[in-house]
Amino acid sequence: MTPITLRYAETERYDIQQDADVIRFMAISNKGTWHMEKACPNPGEIRSTRNLFREFVENAATKGQEPCEVNL
Repeated sequence: MTPITLRYAETERYDIQQDADVIRFMAISNKGTWHMEKACPNPGEIRSTRNLFREFVENAATKGQEPCEVNL
């Protein structure tokens, strides 16, 4: 099994369709990219969502799951 290297990135933007600021979390690996987008109402929720996303991605990568869009 080849080792998986993960890099994390996040971007914030205004989404005109949702009429809200949204944040996109990405985990980029040598196999592909896991990603999710969520409206970001407050910094505390962003922090907990970021941690939940990282935990999900690390577990998925360890289990050998293919990269995909994540819904948490």
